[in-house]
Amino acid sequence: MRSTQLAYFAGLLDGEGCIRVKRQRKYWGPKQALDGWQYMLVLYIANTCRSPLDQACAIFGGSVASQGSFTNKPVYRWSVGQRQAESFLRAVRRYMQIKGPQADNALAFRKWQSGGRKHKTKVVGERFFPNRYGARMIPNRAYSDAYLAECERFFLRSKELNAA
Repeated sequence: MRSTQLAYFAGLLDGEGCIRVKRQRKYWGPKQALDGWQYMLVLYIANTCRSPLDQACAIFGGSVASQGSFTNKPVYRWSVGQRQAESFLRAVRRYMQIKGPQADNALAFRKWQSGGRKHKTKVVGERFFPNRYGARMIPNRAYSDAYLAECERFFLRSKELNAA
């Protein structure tokens, strides 16, 4: 991809986009019981002109959807998943002027999050697995408190950067 295209998408993100670490409650099971927080990277660009968003969608993936209207013009929103957001940020980061700190925080969060499986050390219960050879109990593991505290730090930093 040409550097002019990357610079164009960086400008779109700087002017019309949002980069943040989101925190939301986790829901598990049929009773929708609360079981802590989950953290994720959110990246989207909203605009009244759909063609640059379709271009970003064709190159980086994601989806474009209508988001209502603004002064009688429809507003469109391009959004991507966490992995696609990470690759998009890596591609356009050097061209960003305004939201560089948000991008750096998001990339650091994704790097921390990539080692998440090794942080599932907290035992929160057991599961029973019967089979034809007998049965065994397997521990249910959750993320450690240290891992969640670091994710919370990224969330609070994102909130601080986006408030300015």
